Amino acid sequence: MLRLLAFLEIGCIPDTLLNGYLEFTPIDYTANAILDLICYPSVKNRVFHIFNDKHIAISDFLHLLKLYNYLIDAIPEKDFKVKIETILKDDSQKEIMNYLIHDFDKDLNLSYKTNIILKSDLTKKYLENIGFDWPAIDSNYVKNLITCIELLRKE
Repeated sequence: MLRLLAFLEIGCIPDTLLNGYLEFTPIDYTANAILDLICYPSVKNRVFHIFNDKHIAISDFLHLLKLYNYLIDAIPEKDFKVKIETILKDDSQKEIMNYLIHDFDKDLNLSYKTNIILKSDLTKKYLENIGFDWPAIDSNYVKNLITCIELLRKE
């Protein structure tokens, strides 16, 4: 959530992120999934990977933010780097970078790509068998997320 707060403060992302997706795993659903799995009868010990596999495209997420008058523009990567350099030089603004600084390489490239591939096929199968379904991230979820972000901004 703090990364999102930072991007809202910056007002933009590099357009290279537009083809990506976001994963939101609501904590109340996570708790229910854990409880449901604990109660699931099984003779085997299992390791479960509990996360919402219903991702949302970054471009769709930006559109939902816009519905609530929160704008994050996708700009060319070189322009984004200039914006970040400007923020880092301004003592009154650079604090917001605390939430993103570890996401940059030495050349201020921002990338969330990883070689780690999360799979939850077994977990999904167990959850489906007990009638559990993850929610899609929709405008209502984004509205609640914005409410939480506004509370963070007031701190």
